[in-house]
Amino acid sequence: EAHKEADARRAAKVEAEAESLAEQLNGTEVVIAAKVGNQGRLYGAVTNAHVATELQKLTGKPIDRRRVLLHDPIRSLGTYPVEIHLTSSLSATVNVTVQGEEA
Repeated sequence: EAHKEADARRAAKVEAEAESLAEQLNGTEVVIAAKVGNQGRLYGAVTNAHVATELQKLTGKPIDRRRVLLHDPIRSLGTYPVEIHLTSSLSATVNVTVQGEEA
């Protein structure tokens, strides 16, 4: 019984932290600078790891790159909605803006 209660308290704490993080993340704009070619296409690509790193800088909380749901890497400039999967029942959406890097 004590183990079940401890597990329930731990799960409630994780859920509360995830809800707090979701409120903080929803609608947040993440700006990523990337090198761009002549026609506005990126030399590389912006991946879920790049987005997770920038979100960590903004929030100060660790965000696993596997929680960033990016179906395909971003290969051109613009703004893209990206879903962050926090728990099995909780997600947040951030706007990722990819800008050309100044030389």
